[in-house]
Amino acid sequence: MTAQTLWPCHLPGAPLHGSRRPSCRCLAERTIDDWLSLHCVEHQIEPVCPAHPELNAHGRLRADWQLADGTYVEYAGRTNDDYVAKIRTKQQLALRTGIKLVVITPPDLADLSELLGSAHVPSAGGTTSL
Repeated sequence: MTAQTLWPCHLPGAPLHGSRRPSCRCLAERTIDDWLSLHCVEHQIEPVCPAHPELNAHGRLRADWQLADGTYVEYAGRTNDDYVAKIRTKQQLALRTGIKLVVITPPDLADLSELLGSAHVPSAGGTTSL
């Protein structure tokens, strides 16, 4: 394997480095992280999701990113049952706690601007902060 090898998210592999993220677990996460950075969208990496007595009682659930407006962003690149169950838990957590959660799937990578949109992109010359 060379440093140039690109790992799809459904396969284990060496971490990739995004422009801000110390290590991304896959090329898709690096693509999303780079898009956020390129568009000056301030974001926190792997934030803890809100506590909930049933869905996140121990506070261990994390999203992939949290944007400055509080939106949580999750990349869902796998299809195995355990992984899908974890995504569904995060979706239920979002519904019950009132947070906004954007789940990005592999087809969404073709147009992140459509999904993440101008609502999260600061006006020219400015950045938002957490």
